[in-house]
Order: sequence, then C-alpha cells, then structure tokens
Amino acid sequence: MRYFFSTIAFLIIILGCKSSIQKEEIKSISLIELIANPNKYHKRKVKVQGYFSNEHDGRAIYISKNDFITGIYKNGIYLYYGNLPMRKFEIEPPYQGYVTIIGVYNKDMKGSYNFYSGGFEEVISLQRMYLRGSLSDEYNME
Repeated sequence: MRYFFSTIAFLIIILGCKSSIQKEEIKSISLIELIANPNKYHKRKVKVQGYFSNEHDGRAIYISKNDFITGIYKNGIYLYYGNLPMRKFEIEPPYQGYVTIIGVYNKDMKGSYNFYSGGFEEVISLQRMYLRGSLSDEYNME
C-alpha cells in the first residue's frame, strides 16, 4: 500500500513538471496568424518576424514596411518595454527594419490610443534579420 501511494505521488510530480514545461514553449508563428487569432496566443510566448519601428508612441512590429509607412496600425503589434535601452538587444541605430521578436503577447494591450492589434507585454529577444544572401552579415535595416 505504501508503494502504491509513493508511485502515485511520483507520477503526479512528473506530470506536473511536464505540463509546466509545455506552458513555457515558444510558438513560432507569423504576424498574420497572431493578429487573426489573438485569443489563441494571449499571454503566451511567441516568436514572430516583421518590420520594426522604434518611434515614440509607435514602437511596434508590422507585417510589412508598407504597413508602417502607410500607418496601417492594425497590422502591427505594439512593444511594451518602457525606457529599456535598445542596446540590451545589441541593436544600434537606425531602429527600423526587419527583425525577429520573442515576447509574451497580450491581446488587450493595444499600444498608444489602442491603434494596434495587441502588444508584447514582455520582450524577451529582439534581433535584426540579415539580408538574404548577404556575404558581409549586412543587416536588413535602413
């Protein structure tokens, strides 16, 4: 009987650890998928790629550069990282271009004036993307 309870307790601990590990998994998705399914990714860690701009009241990642230029804010996700310097992410000016971001998405945090389709309440990683076929590790930034 003692062996039975020990085995049950062990299984509960193992299964509990497994479920907590699965909750921390980072899901790599497109910005289109994120914007189309906000409830599915709410409060989850996601990895997305898009056009980044670091303007005052407009710190966001967009589906494309054209969405940024033309002000289609609903095609963007706001980044909440306060006054955190960009150097934490080893990014130097200019702060516009295509990037890969890992962060915790929040469907209810829609940035300045609620223009955006949600926000990253926590930015874990922000990396510039390289130009395709670049031999000099040239960044895809402007």
